[in-house]
Amino acid sequence: MQTAWERLREHLRANHTVVWDATCITEKTRRKTLQLGKDYGAYVQIVAFDVDPDEASQRNLQRDTAVPAYVFWSFVNSWEFPDETEAHRLRIVGRDGDRTPGSF
Repeated sequence: MQTAWERLREHLRANHTVVWDATCITEKTRRKTLQLGKDYGAYVQIVAFDVDPDEASQRNLQRDTAVPAYVFWSFVNSWEFPDETEAHRLRIVGRDGDRTPGSF
């Protein structure tokens, strides 16, 4: 993980566009990455996928390598939906497409 953080810093220092794909289910787990981007003056956007947990569970079971049910439901029960104040932009994507605040 340390190598990934250093590469992220390198790209941010060079003003590269960066996509950090991570499972950050709580504000606390998102904070470090989001703050790093802000510290480098990056435009920070969160893309959150809003899917019904039962539907997501069924999709998970169809994967080649499913996440164990106890892990999946632990994530669901710990999920803290991102807040608009966490980034410059919060984009919410649901079953019917983009529901970004202010884009209706």
